[in-house]
Amino acid sequence: MKKPLLIVAAVVAIVAVAWIGFGVWERINTPPLIEYKIEGTAASALVAIELSDGSTEYHIGVTMPCSYKFTEFTGTHLSVMAQNEGEVGSVMVSIYHNGKLMASHAAAGPFAKATASCPLP
Repeated sequence: MKKPLLIVAAVVAIVAVAWIGFGVWERINTPPLIEYKIEGTAASALVAIELSDGSTEYHIGVTMPCSYKFTEFTGTHLSVMAQNEGEVGSVMVSIYHNGKLMASHAAAGPFAKATASCPLP
């Protein structure tokens, strides 16, 4: 009598672990809701990103490439800006919503500024 009960318990445990593992795998492979990407050849950049509450967050001396990811975003507008902090190089900014490119812009030269913005779909 104990043997069939152990087999049932083992099967239930395996199914539960597989189901939980699948959920974790889905979260790992799901892109963030919002991602601001900053790329380019400039040595560093001043970066400004619009947050969910509409405020702007500034970062100085940002080396590229870098990104800012948000898994929750309640705002209605997305905006990112990067300005070359030097006299040579380029900067490029991109906005992604659920992994889909929504807006991008690039600029090159001394203290060049790239800005991208769009409404949140």
